[in-house]
Amino acid sequence: MKAYSIDLQQKTTETCENERISHRQLAQRFWVTPSFTVKRLKQYRGIGEIVSKTSSRQPRELNEAQMQTVQAPS
Repeated sequence: MKAYSIDLQQKTTETCENERISHRQLAQRFWVTPSFTVKRLKQYRGIGEIVSKTSSRQPRELNEAQMQTVQAPS
């Protein structure tokens, strides 16, 4: 699944902070999940800013057989 843009994250957070609106209503308005709105608001209130998540997944390394296949002439 593709990550939500920083702009969308900021808009949802600002709307929730400025309007008396439930997380479900906010999610319906911006076409996101309620858990997204809860997590972003919690993050914003905790550290004071919206930070995009980065992938923590490390690239896989090829084993010896795979390296030979890749390096073999076509």
